[in-house]
Amino acid sequence: WLAQAQAQGHIGAGDPAAMAAQFLATLWGSLLIQLLLRVREAPASDEIKSRAEAATRALLALHPPSGLGG
Repeated sequence: WLAQAQAQGHIGAGDPAAMAAQFLATLWGSLLIQLLLRVREAPASDEIKSRAEAATRALLALHPPSGLGG
């Protein structure tokens, strides 16, 4: 998916596998461990949305769109 987004100019250059790992690390943070340890409840939809937006902003900040095919 990231390689296709790169080809269309929606995201900048970089290794798609590394970018996916970085995105998921930013998205999940410590949440997965906390859920597995049952030290917190599942996030509400507003937190899920906020986490997704923050992870997307972080990824685009490091790999801004190239403007090709836009």
